[in-house]
Amino acid sequence: MGLFSPKRRLEQIQKELEETPLGLDRIALIERGIAEATRLSDPEAGFDLRENLLTSCMLIGRLDRCIPAMEWCLARCDAEPDQFDAARVLWQYKWIIAELPRHSHYSRQTIDRGIEDLAARFERAGWGPRAAALLRLSTALTMADQEEAHVHFERWSSLPRDHGSDCEACDVGNEVRYRLAADDFDGAIRAADPLLDGQLKCEEEPAITLSRLPFAYVGAERFDDALETAKVAIDLILDGHQYCEARGRVMHLLLMSGNVEPAGRLLEVSLPQALHAGNDLSLLQTCVIGVALVDAARARGIDVPTPDDLPPQAGATTEALRDWMADQAETLAPRFDARNGNSYYSDFWSAFKDFGTNLPDAN
Repeated sequence: MGLFSPKRRLEQIQKELEETPLGLDRIALIERGIAEATRLSDPEAGFDLRENLLTSCMLIGRLDRCIPAMEWCLARCDAEPDQFDAARVLWQYKWIIAELPRHSHYSRQTIDRGIEDLAARFERAGWGPRAAALLRLSTALTMADQEEAHVHFERWSSLPRDHGSDCEACDVGNEVRYRLAADDFDGAIRAADPLLDGQLKCEEEPAITLSRLPFAYVGAERFDDALETAKVAIDLILDGHQYCEARGRVMHLLLMSGNVEPAGRLLEVSLPQALHAGNDLSLLQTCVIGVALVDAARARGIDVPTPDDLPPQAGATTEALRDWMADQAETLAPRFDARNGNSYYSDFWSAFKDFGTNLPDAN
């Protein structure tokens, strides 16, 4: 690296990146590098840095920081396919499209266009149709459209695995999610077998499925199995943005069984992560359960720890925290329903407004 090289600042940033861990500081550093590559009119370095940014954002759940980079990379790949290989960013593109339905401000039309564009790019790259089929299924489930979910599940499950497929462990988790949403409780339990017996696992599974399975056990009236599974799940989902919704499900199960104090400890961990991950759905679910949790704790004379790293309007007291969480739920639930064309999330919120004061004694 020459002292007077015009790329000296860019090279310094690239070297610093080698020692910077995942997190917002790393993303800010990459963005500095992108600005410098733009100043130097260096598209190759710009593509490398944006690819790095996409992966870094994906690993910490920051959709808001990576969409401009993805649009830039796809435009470069379209304009100069011999120089910029779209396959370098297709996996990150799949993650972005999968995340869109969890953000209330993205319309159905935007999400549908994204899936169609991804399907075409996967086909051109020889990656197959299965990823797009799964995205349609997961979108329908997030939007609480069970009829559409059934159609897309049949399509997805009929396709052979291809280069664009999720790993086998995640595929099992996807089937469990669908069957649980369809109230096929026994089917969900059977589908989970390869994860439960250790045949399959990955970075996120069986943790996510273990957070869902207690509700299948409840539906099948296997209440002891539900609680035991929730206990196993807790240790696996304590940290990480990817587990925000999983923690919400386990808090729900703990409340259903009257275990208010463990649910409170989980809220203390999960609420800041749900807030800072930038995912509307995770925040909505956590706040809805959190309101019921505070109500249940208050009825039992239990103190709920106030999580750290929350905005000032959340207050320093449990009562202020409850009001702030209720405000989030009142704002986000109708936004999702307006986009989705139903009342699923408003009904979910309404069901929990009195949930916390009508709980059983601790099991």
